[in-house]
Amino acid sequence: MGSAFAIDRIDAPLTSESFYRVKLTASDLDKTIVDDMKSKVEQSSASGLSMLLSRYLIELGEYRAVKKYLTSLLNCDILMDDPSIASAFNCMGMIYSRQGLYADALEYFKQALNHQTRLEYSNNNALAEIHSNIGEAYVNLAYFDEALQVFKKAERTQMREPLTTRQHLASIHSNIGYAYYKKKDYDNAEKFFKMANDLYSSKTSRKLAYDALEQRLMEADLNLKYGNLLSIKRQFEKADEQYDKAIKTYQTLLTETDPKLMKAHTDCIAEYARTQAYNKVIEKYENGLSDLLQKYESKAFEVTTTTDLKNLTTLYYLIGACYASMEKYDKAIQSWKRGYICKRKNHIDQLLRATSDDDVNDEDLGDLIYFIHKSFRKVSEKKIK
Repeated sequence: MGSAFAIDRIDAPLTSESFYRVKLTASDLDKTIVDDMKSKVEQSSASGLSMLLSRYLIELGEYRAVKKYLTSLLNCDILMDDPSIASAFNCMGMIYSRQGLYADALEYFKQALNHQTRLEYSNNNALAEIHSNIGEAYVNLAYFDEALQVFKKAERTQMREPLTTRQHLASIHSNIGYAYYKKKDYDNAEKFFKMANDLYSSKTSRKLAYDALEQRLMEADLNLKYGNLLSIKRQFEKADEQYDKAIKTYQTLLTETDPKLMKAHTDCIAEYARTQAYNKVIEKYENGLSDLLQKYESKAFEVTTTTDLKNLTTLYYLIGACYASMEKYDKAIQSWKRGYICKRKNHIDQLLRATSDDDVNDEDLGDLIYFIHKSFRKVSEKKIK
């Protein structure tokens, strides 16, 4: 009694059965998060409850289910004059953004902004969040100056709220920091990351996000971005601290194969490789990441999965390249074999889903491809000799 459980998976009914099986895993989920979620459900209108459920399902990676549901709502007139229509378009944008389809996400965010302005212009928190999402899409499309302009607008909109109800100010500062990070303006990036971190660390009663669950996840997102910056600055101990915070939060709130958790590990590995900290990559891989990658890979063909086999392939190749750089050639080859298997699985997955490589976003690892190919040649030359 009183225990909290996370949903691990939902199994479809077996033959001759009419019920689903839900596998739960005990979780150390903070009671305040559960209470806050209950409170949100109790206070929501019928349409608001639909949007709340959509946001929770998005965090669980159930993109297909949410997209199908929201599309059905948007194709009829049921929400036309309901403020929730802005939330519906915003949620659709979030889904496309997380799938790496940033141009499509941008279109939905702009529609969300139009409806929010038309129906509830005085809701500064909602407007600020949508502006922030638009800016984030611009960052991912490499339009950094445009993104910063939109983020500044989001910040100005948010500042119209009283101090204690600026729900998205911390995440806006985090996004501004990330835009500067992508521009390689690391001093300004650190400035805004620290501002966001100070807000999240504040012990005041200030409300920082949509609810306690989202706040924890946004704080973990900040930890991940800050860890990437500290890694570039070769402050590895501090970077490890930020990565560990992000990973611990994701492990507490999400399933072990959730894309956010996977991205945290991927970012950590990629940044260490970029700074030539190959021993750190190997240490991370051998201390638990290897098992996690295999579990992640095993879920590739599940109907509800969001496993990105193309990025997983590149990650295995990258880890192998780090082994090669440390002259551990046999282990490099083992990692590359795993990568090749993922590559073939990715091809099958595309055929089954009628998708192509163009649907997959791997820009975060793209700059490491030369390093990987150079390692391939290095090991080939060693083996030939």
